[in-house]
Amino acid sequence: MKQVEDIFKPATRDLLTLFSSNGVIFQIPSYQRNYAWTKTDVVRLVKDIEEGFLRLDNTSPLQSLCFLGSIITVNISDKLDQTNCPLNVVDGQQRLTTTMLFLLSINTFLYEAYSELKELSSYLRKWLKDEIDDVHEKTINCLFETKIRELEAWEYMPKIAREGLDTLSFRKDRYNYSSPVAKFLYQYVEYILSRNDGDAFSWKLNASEEEIGINNALSAINEELKSASYLKDTCASSLLGTLTNFYNLKDFDLETIKSDIKKVPESEFDKIEKLIKVISLSKYVFTNVVITEVRTYEKYQFDAFESLNTAGVPLTALDIFRAKALSNNDLLVSSDIEKLNSIDSYTLSIPHKSRSKVSREIVTSFISYVSGIKTEDHLSWQRNKLIDLYDNARYKKYTSSLIDSLKDVVDFRKNFWDKKELTNQLDDYTDRDEVLVYFDYFRELDSTRTIPILTRMVNVFTGESLVRCIRALASFTLLWRLAHPNTSGIDSVYRKLMLGSSSFKPFCVGAESKNDLLSETEFLNFLESELRRKKIETYSAWANKSKGIRIYDVSKPSVKLALLSTYHRSKLVDKNDFIITQRGVKTSTSNNLLNLSAWRSERYATIEHIAPQNIKNAKDWDARIYQDGEVLPNCLGNLTLLPEAENTAIGNNNWRVKKQYFKCFVAEDVTEVDLMLEELHKSGLTVKNAIKSLMRENHALGLIVQSLLNVEEWNRSSIEKRQQNLSELIWDSSAEALNLEPRNY
Repeated sequence: MKQVEDIFKPATRDLLTLFSSNGVIFQIPSYQRNYAWTKTDVVRLVKDIEEGFLRLDNTSPLQSLCFLGSIITVNISDKLDQTNCPLNVVDGQQRLTTTMLFLLSINTFLYEAYSELKELSSYLRKWLKDEIDDVHEKTINCLFETKIRELEAWEYMPKIAREGLDTLSFRKDRYNYSSPVAKFLYQYVEYILSRNDGDAFSWKLNASEEEIGINNALSAINEELKSASYLKDTCASSLLGTLTNFYNLKDFDLETIKSDIKKVPESEFDKIEKLIKVISLSKYVFTNVVITEVRTYEKYQFDAFESLNTAGVPLTALDIFRAKALSNNDLLVSSDIEKLNSIDSYTLSIPHKSRSKVSREIVTSFISYVSGIKTEDHLSWQRNKLIDLYDNARYKKYTSSLIDSLKDVVDFRKNFWDKKELTNQLDDYTDRDEVLVYFDYFRELDSTRTIPILTRMVNVFTGESLVRCIRALASFTLLWRLAHPNTSGIDSVYRKLMLGSSSFKPFCVGAESKNDLLSETEFLNFLESELRRKKIETYSAWANKSKGIRIYDVSKPSVKLALLSTYHRSKLVDKNDFIITQRGVKTSTSNNLLNLSAWRSERYATIEHIAPQNIKNAKDWDARIYQDGEVLPNCLGNLTLLPEAENTAIGNNNWRVKKQYFKCFVAEDVTEVDLMLEELHKSGLTVKNAIKSLMRENHALGLIVQSLLNVEEWNRSSIEKRQQNLSELIWDSSAEALNLEPRNY
C-alpha cells in the first residue's frame, strides 16, 4: 500500500531550479482551458514580485522571498521522480505561463536597453554585458530544453507545451509547435539566433483569443518594467553595495564599476540606472521567487487539486468529467469534442458567483437523467460518481452516448430553464405559450429535480403528446403544492419516477443501454398513484386539505399559476357576483392569461392580499377572517395579482378604499384611469404622481381584479366562497390533464 508521502511529492523551489531542471517540460493537458489571465491578473503577479524585491535585504534574504503559490503536476510515467518526460500541469498553467513571459520580457528588456547605451567605459560595458549574458543564459535554460548541435531553432524545445497541439522533438522533421505559447517561445528563439544589434522582438499573431491574451500580458509586463516604482526608490550604486551576492564580481572590481557609473553622461545616467535595477530584479526572480510543486500520480490528481487549490477557482465535477473525456480522446469522435466544448462554453457563460452552484445542479440532473439514482451535492461525491460513470462507459464503449446525455441536460437548461427571451423554442407548437409558462413555473419553484424529467420529455415526446405530458406534470405539481404546508417529499416523487421500480419502468434514459420509454398512459398512472398515496386523488379530499394551507407562505409561484390558470379563458357566472367559470368560454385578448407574456408581465408581478395578511393591520376588516390565525388570510381565496407599485400603493387600506384603487387597475383606457383617479381624489385619497403614471401604464388587468368589484363587503364568507370557486376550477383542469375522477357538479 502506498503511503501518503509516496503519493504526493511536494517540493518548494526557486524559479531557476524549477524551470531549468534537466528533462522537465510542463505540458498543458488537452482538457485544460487556454491561457486566459487578464491584465489585472498579470499586473498582480508582477507587483507581488516587485514588492518582494523592495523588501530585499542582503542580511536577511528569507524575508524577501516571494511565494507564488503551488502548482500540481502529474508525471506521465509511473515514477514520480522521473524527469525525462513531460509533466502534465493539473493546476498552475496561468501562473507558469505568466512567469515565463515575465522572464522572457526581462531578458528582452535588458538586451534592448543595453543596445541603446553608447557612452560607457569599456570596463563598465564589459561588466554589464557579462551580467546580461548571465541573465540570458539562465532565461534560455528556464524557457527551453536544449540539445545544441548546429545552433538551430529546433534544437530548443519550449518548456511549456500543450498536449495534442505540440509535438516535442529535437529533430528538424519531427517537431511541431501549434499552441500559442509554444509557438511564441519558438519564434522567440528564432529571433535570438538571428538578431542583429538593436533588433527588437515581435511575434507573428494569428489573432486568436489566446494569442491576443498573451500579447496583452506581454504589454502589461513591459509597462510595469518601464514604470514600476521599484526603479525609482533606490539608486544603482546602493544596490551594488548591498546585493553583492547577486552579481558576477569575481572578475570585476566593484569600486571601479561604481566609479564608472558616476562618470556616465547625464543623458544616459537614467538609462544605466534602470538597466542595473532590472538586472538586479532578474537575479532576484531567479533565486528568491519560489513555487511549490506538488507532483502526484494521475489517479490522485484531482484530490490534490481540490485540497491544495485555495487561490484559484475549484474544479467542478463537470470540469473533471471533461478532463477525463478529453484525456482519453482516442475514444472520441469529432462531434463528441464539439459537444464537450459546447457544454464548457455554457458553464463558462454562467456568472462566476453562481457557476459552482449551477454546475452541481447540472451534475445532479445528469446523473438522474442517466440512472435515476439519488445524488448528493457534495463535490467529492459528484466528482467520483462522474469518474465512475465515465470509466464504465469507456470500458463498455458507450462514451459518446454518455456525452450525448450530458449535452441533452445542458441544452434543456440553456434553451428553456435560463430566464431569457424564448423566441424560437417550440415555435411550431399551438400550445407553445402554455408549455413555456410551465417551464417558468418549475424554474421559479427552483425545482431543479424536474429538469431530468423535462429534458427526457423534450427529447422523446413530440406534438400534442409532449404538451399533454408537461401539462400533466405541472398540474400534478400544482395540486401537490396547494395541498401541503411544505414540499412534502415531492422531490422524492420526481426521483422515484426517474428511477422506476418493480411495478413501472424507469423514466431515466439509461446509461449502457437505453431504457424503454414510459407510455403517456403509464406516466399519468404513476402521477395518479402518487396522489392516491397522499390521499388527495379525489376532489373532496384534495379541496379539504388545500383550504387549510397558507399557500402564500408555502409557494408563491403556485399562487401565481393557480390564479392565472383559473382566470384564463373565464367569465363571470353572474355579472353581479364574483364567481367565475371556464365552461363554454372562448379565448379572447382580455382573458388569455396562460401565456408567457402574462406570466412574466409587470402587470401581474406581485401577489396582493385582499384582506390584510395579519390581524395587526386589519382594524377595519371582518375579525372572523382571523379567527383561525393566519390560515384564511393567506389562502388562495384571499389573494390576487397586481403590479408591484400598485400593490405598494394600496397598502392595508380598508375594503372601500381598495375597491377605489381596483377600479383604476381595471379601467379600459387612460381616460378611464384618470376618471377613477379623480374619484379617489374626491374621496380624500392622495395618489403620488409616480403611482399615477404606473397606473396609466398598467391598467385593464381584467377579470382577475374586475370580479372583485362585485363584492359589497370582503369578509370571511367572501374568502371561503372564492376559495371553493378557484379550487373547483383548478381541479377541473387538473383532472382533465391527469385523467383523475372529475368532481360532482
